[in-house]
Amino acid sequence: FVPSQKFLPTYFLFSMRKNTISRLLNQISSDNNYLVLLFALLITSSAWSFFLTSVSTILITAAAILNFWFQRRKYDKVGGERDFSFKKYFPYVCVSALFFLTVLSGLWSENSHDYLGAIRIKAPLFVLPLSIYFLPKLSTKQFYKIFTILIIFLGCYGLFIIIDYSFHSKIYTQLLYFGQPVPHIRDHVRFTILCAFAFIVGVITLEKNVLIKIFQRIYLAALAIIFIALHIISARSGLLILYASILVYIIRLAFIKRQYLKHSFFVLVIALIPIIAFYTVDSFHQKINYFLWDRQMQQQGDSKTYSDGERWVSNEIGIKIFKENKLLGTGVGDFWDSIKKEYTLSAPSFDPKMPHNQFIVVAASFGILGLMVFLFGFLYNLNGFDYEILGEIKLFFYLNMLLAFCFDVPLEAEFGIVFYAFFASLLIKQNDEKV
Repeated sequence: FVPSQKFLPTYFLFSMRKNTISRLLNQISSDNNYLVLLFALLITSSAWSFFLTSVSTILITAAAILNFWFQRRKYDKVGGERDFSFKKYFPYVCVSALFFLTVLSGLWSENSHDYLGAIRIKAPLFVLPLSIYFLPKLSTKQFYKIFTILIIFLGCYGLFIIIDYSFHSKIYTQLLYFGQPVPHIRDHVRFTILCAFAFIVGVITLEKNVLIKIFQRIYLAALAIIFIALHIISARSGLLILYASILVYIIRLAFIKRQYLKHSFFVLVIALIPIIAFYTVDSFHQKINYFLWDRQMQQQGDSKTYSDGERWVSNEIGIKIFKENKLLGTGVGDFWDSIKKEYTLSAPSFDPKMPHNQFIVVAASFGILGLMVFLFGFLYNLNGFDYEILGEIKLFFYLNMLLAFCFDVPLEAEFGIVFYAFFASLLIKQNDEKV
């Protein structure tokens, strides 16, 4: 094809622009640092901005589509590994198991509005694993950069909380006295779960000595701030995960290094920290007092208006719904209607609430078959991590999620869904080959 003289300048201008754009896109695709920024934006924004979380998810999806397109062009020109292999994709399918269960439950759900709402909320469980599958694997340095950005971000956030607490400690204490969360945090329970995971990853990174000295000092400062902030926030799920992770880490080190006496001393120190915090941090002191008072009220049969009592009742309601729909559950669309109906019959004086246990919610929504699929998907990726640091991070990530599933429903809200889908998929990706 030879353009006419009239359109020749336009033709050459278009060709130059096309070649420039193509070279630019090729340069971007060959340098994965943009992925570090997108991943860091996703996981940090999930703590405080729905909008930025959605934007970063869209950008990651767009990057995956572009990378898929470049890989297809490369395969068509020079040959090479094909773009899609179900065997390699299957671990990502396991991460998305709850999304597929949600979609299938539409076959026996009558409430289409709640059904579509559940699909919208759980969409990142499908989109993020699929996108990360088609994106390139990060280098060791890039992999650590994500956690460095996350830990520094949480350290700055924690510093803000500490400073705000120092000026408004009475407000914090009063809120916790009535069982309310502290201010300035969008989702205090899941935020503390993220902080607990970031803390233990920071400890692992320092112990492996993979950072330069200046970053080691920054890590130490950020981890100390995160640790203090967690006790000010005083969300029990986050603190439980934090201390469980620390104890497992110390016990694991004791057996690896065979230094039992030394690490027994560390266990004793960790056990003393909550006691010291009880007498020195007013918000933590008030949280423990509220917990003990709540338990006393439950024993006296007065659970209404107390958060722990309401959670216990919600779990009982969830178990009743499961027993009535053992095989396939209610379907995700009809689950909330079933909760309201069961509350009317069994606990009319209580306001309907979602059960505070992920396993109960899955069992009631999808039945015993759905619970088995969910557990298989969750446990499948526990094996196959043969790199030392990845193995450590993987162990504590799944410990983190397992404890979170027992005391909360992280996969019923955007924050928890993004946290689980992203880190589970990233660890799978990095395990394709040693980082």
